[in-house]
Amino acid sequence: MLLINMNKRCSLVLFLLLIGCTNQETIEKSLYDFIPQNTFAVFQVNDFNIINTTINNQDFLSNLTDLKPRIKATIKAITPDNIKTPALYCFTATGKSGIAISLIHKVNENDSLPKQTSISFLYNGVNINKTNVDEKVFYQTQMESINYISDSQLILENSIRNRQNEKQGIQENNFYTLAANCDENAPMNLLLHHDIKDFTETIFPETPLFPNFGKSWTAYDFNTKKEPFTLDGVTFLNDSLPDLLSLTSSLGTKPLSVPKIVPQSFKSLLTLSVNSMETLETNFKNFSRHQNIPLTTIDFDSFSVVDEIGWITLNDSKAVILHLNNTESINETLSPSKNEKTYRDISYYSATLPKDMRLFLSAFGTPINPSWAMLLDDFLIYSEDEKMIKQLIGSFKDGKVLETASDYQALKESLADNSSFLWLGHSKNLKDHWKALNTNESSSKWDEINADQYPLVGIQAVSENNFVQFRITVQTDIPELTKNSTTNQYSIHLDAPLSTSPQWLKNHRNKTMDVAVQDENNVLYLFSNKGTLFWKKTLPGKIIGPIKQVDLYKNGRLQMAFRTENRLMILDRNGKIVPPFDIKIPNDFPVQPLSVFDYDHNRNYRFLLSHGKSLLMYDNRGKKVNGFKLNKLRFPLTQPPKHIRLNGKDFIIMQQDDGNVRFISRTGKDRIQLNEKINFSNNKMYSYLNTFSTTDSFGNLVQIDTKGNVSRSPKALEEDHYISMTSKTLVTLSNNTLTIKGIPVSLPYGTYTRPKIFYINNIIFVSTTDIDTQKVYLYYSNGIAVGGFPVFGTGPLDISNADDDSALELVVQSADNDMMIYQINL
Repeated sequence: MLLINMNKRCSLVLFLLLIGCTNQETIEKSLYDFIPQNTFAVFQVNDFNIINTTINNQDFLSNLTDLKPRIKATIKAITPDNIKTPALYCFTATGKSGIAISLIHKVNENDSLPKQTSISFLYNGVNINKTNVDEKVFYQTQMESINYISDSQLILENSIRNRQNEKQGIQENNFYTLAANCDENAPMNLLLHHDIKDFTETIFPETPLFPNFGKSWTAYDFNTKKEPFTLDGVTFLNDSLPDLLSLTSSLGTKPLSVPKIVPQSFKSLLTLSVNSMETLETNFKNFSRHQNIPLTTIDFDSFSVVDEIGWITLNDSKAVILHLNNTESINETLSPSKNEKTYRDISYYSATLPKDMRLFLSAFGTPINPSWAMLLDDFLIYSEDEKMIKQLIGSFKDGKVLETASDYQALKESLADNSSFLWLGHSKNLKDHWKALNTNESSSKWDEINADQYPLVGIQAVSENNFVQFRITVQTDIPELTKNSTTNQYSIHLDAPLSTSPQWLKNHRNKTMDVAVQDENNVLYLFSNKGTLFWKKTLPGKIIGPIKQVDLYKNGRLQMAFRTENRLMILDRNGKIVPPFDIKIPNDFPVQPLSVFDYDHNRNYRFLLSHGKSLLMYDNRGKKVNGFKLNKLRFPLTQPPKHIRLNGKDFIIMQQDDGNVRFISRTGKDRIQLNEKINFSNNKMYSYLNTFSTTDSFGNLVQIDTKGNVSRSPKALEEDHYISMTSKTLVTLSNNTLTIKGIPVSLPYGTYTRPKIFYINNIIFVSTTDIDTQKVYLYYSNGIAVGGFPVFGTGPLDISNADDDSALELVVQSADNDMMIYQINL
């Protein structure tokens, strides 16, 4: 558990320190006296073998060091092969944004740097060697049995001058106090000043909710007992000059509750224990006075039932979560019922927070000006975004919260039971965040970091008396636990209720997938796989059937082809009409979805439309195909025309509302004459086991060969059954029995959508949705449910590998105006 050993070691030591013990004899004083001023980080290496082995064997650490290749190369160049420990690496600010790196260690008679070109000169009577190593220039000297190497002549000369004047580079006594009590058995100790944030932000810019470590120094022991590493640290609170860390003073510790409500797809989380809102009010008053925050009144009385405050970022949205120790005592200030709405039987309403609380939340966590609130279990949640409110409800209802995630459960084994505050980061989401913001030398290096290998990063703090102890740790992925699970990732809100089911479309620009959907106002939307809106466009009518993607110009750039009642339309990637494909067509009923044929897979498309008893076929140029002679039918169609190739021949299938089916050629001539009449069910015709296959109204499987021979196989299906097929897979749904390749799966009684078959990564998946209970079911071809299912959804779904990881993504409608994207971890 976190800091059990450290608590035993540090508590007594720090007690002695706090009563005045500042003896520095326990550290290598001669090394620390050479540290230059303006140094913001000191790494004391106690065992080079362990450090080198750890970095070389841990991809995570190796890739992190690659994010700053200049620094990595400099450290390697200035480190002698036969160096003895301990040794100090100092990182010193130079100019506005420069960093000098220095190595300080005791002289070893065998020390040497590979000297390609070297000259010597004197500074204040001290000899300095200027050496070129791997095309880099370094400066080296020896004083008082100390070897000093730096990539900055100025820094080295300043240190010489300081030492001659018996002046220490670091003037803060707590630095030496912390250094004296580092664990020398750890392979490395780190002493970091608050100013290191200016450097770390060049690698990890704008890390959401990242906690504050005070304004002075923090000391850490680097430990490798837990893969990949842990950092156990300590810093002092400064009551006389209160900073953000001082806000935790005397707030106590407790087991944290907020992970019970946080979606597993979160980006970052910060949660603070509060055993007394009165104490927090006092702390914030002291902090505000010192920081000159313009507040006339600070009064947290209305929050007296709050014992934990959490901040969460999810996608680009933020929320504040207040855990309540008494939900019966919520006053009207916290829970006004204005503009009340309901989602999945949970009420939420318009709400805001008092200015003093908003300023506190901004100071310790993140600026937030909420517009919505809800009471969910014993949590009061405020959010700027109605969409986020719904996603929090959905994750809670589905049990897809952080507390139930196997990675978090494993991470807790490395943490203390009680915390003052805890920060957690979702590695993959943070990696995407950092990569998008990085424009410097580390930007391209992010691709090499496998965030899935280390899914969570945690920083836990325990505030005691006048100091705070930290543990920084990274959780290693546990494949056998994390596989076969489903996570609610994104919630997407439309301006009006959905009129079509959302579907994945290929994004030819980045080789991922986007989501297309239309609302009742005939507005077509295109979203990224993370729910970001690319564009929306008002169409002249509702899209009938799914959108088809085509490559009209045979250049790899995809367009969207579809029809409305009276239009054949093709849009490009940006939502613009592709001329001449805004073609007006007759408005006869019934109207079937657009059929797109690519007979020879050469992208010479044929667009076939059926409306009433009429057929129209267009080519790539938007011209009618004169070679297609079948323009009129005796009976309307019940299904869109379908192209199937069997035995090297093309067949276009026409299922008529008189119960018969026609098999025609590319030119519209009949190719097969059935020898008998068949009472077909209301299901499509498929290519199955080298036959044309469907079912009849009596529940039989009907198979037709290319000569018109018909065979029937009893399947005991009810009249209103559904089927779906691939060339080798048959799926049926009758009443509450879903049968997959002959394997029956008993579903709860309900009203189910037509089953869909997905073939992805050589795996067959079968889905259906219970409209009554709003549950989405997903099964493998052996009838076993995919882990994490059923999930919440209100209609048909679509599945794809929509991004650049190995997990699959599922999109489904979740409310009148909303849809969700789930991640399926296989």
